[in-house]
Amino acid sequence: MPSFSRVLSLKDRRTFALRSRVAVVVVVLGAAFAGADPATAKPPGLGCGETITASKTLQADLTNCPNQGIVIGADNVTLNLNGHSIDGDAVDAECPQAEPCDIGVANPDGHDGIRITGGTIREFGLGVFVGAGAERNRVHNVSLTANTYFGAIFDGTTDSVITHSSFTDTGISGLLLFDATRARISHNAFSDLHGYAIVLRNGVFDSQISHNAINSSDHGIVLDDGGARNRIDHNTVSNSNGSAIDTGGGARENRFEHNRLIDNGDGLVSAGALDTVFRHNIVTGSGAPETEAGGFGIILDGAVRNTVEKNVFTGGRGPAMLVVQWESPTPPTDNALLRNTANSKFDDGIFVDAPAIGTRVERNVAYRSGGDGIDIDAAGTTVQRNLAFGNAELGIEAVAGVIDAGGNRAFGNGDRAQCLNVVCSRSR
Repeated sequence: MPSFSRVLSLKDRRTFALRSRVAVVVVVLGAAFAGADPATAKPPGLGCGETITASKTLQADLTNCPNQGIVIGADNVTLNLNGHSIDGDAVDAECPQAEPCDIGVANPDGHDGIRITGGTIREFGLGVFVGAGAERNRVHNVSLTANTYFGAIFDGTTDSVITHSSFTDTGISGLLLFDATRARISHNAFSDLHGYAIVLRNGVFDSQISHNAINSSDHGIVLDDGGARNRIDHNTVSNSNGSAIDTGGGARENRFEHNRLIDNGDGLVSAGALDTVFRHNIVTGSGAPETEAGGFGIILDGAVRNTVEKNVFTGGRGPAMLVVQWESPTPPTDNALLRNTANSKFDDGIFVDAPAIGTRVERNVAYRSGGDGIDIDAAGTTVQRNLAFGNAELGIEAVAGVIDAGGNRAFGNGDRAQCLNVVCSRSR
């Protein structure tokens, strides 16, 4: 059976931490991004605090900027950092009302067609900010490092592109997208972040998060608040203290495919997500000894019509695959676990808890787990053509009322019965 208390305590901590971080974002957005004072004097040439209305190329580093770096003041502007740095003074500024404050590059008025490329932005409260209504803003080949709160925030944008950039050593999170449509976040590196590396909140739609590398941060990627039709694929998340990828909060019709999640506290979390697909992901080594996480591969907590197909979940401390109702107000319903490989060092390979409704467990391989290969506590679950071998306890343990659709096999498990309440062939 799964170690509920260990995972529940983790979930409580994650929920508290995320809510705290969101509160900080609200404060920063409210105080810092309401718009610049047009009466502010500008120094001659390109210097700290300048508002630019035409494309510019930085010819030297801007160092120890006491407040702003560069402010964008017109559409279709390119800021070429030209290998140079825009550097803040690393002092946590108090932002006056109705003024942007302590931002490396700010587009607070949502200008379109902005491009920021080729250099470093560091030691501000926030590295890059793009305000509501902006279209076709791009950050390419930029290092955002040692910023106090966030690497970049894109708020209410369309067709934003962030590529080949790095987000490191930031106090809370790397990249935040709020209310964004058709964003593309690809080939970026995130490390040493004290929150989620990538946050997709307040309705992110039709966007692709792909080929990013996230390492040594508290959490990896979170997508919630009703975000829909997004694709999160080919990302690598490793050595995170908490979960690698979270989705929920009414998020729907999203796809998580071909991600590699290695040595994180936990793997994939679907907390009330709808019509979500998890396919061809590899999750290994969840619950490293130095973390207090539950160590599971994937959890469907109150998820509805999720498909978990052709994934590999191996080497975790907790259950490899769980279908449960822990924090969700409604039970998990009509989820399908198809053709997965499941292994846990110390717990069950696959566990379906009693509140689950209409779960299908078909054609999975559960092997060499520390508990049962497959443990079904929910009557009405369909169990068909699974293979369970070499597990410490039963191959398949099921309660009365499970729908045995046939074709299950089990051999070499610790309990000689091999299966309970399901007929299993013992052929290899």
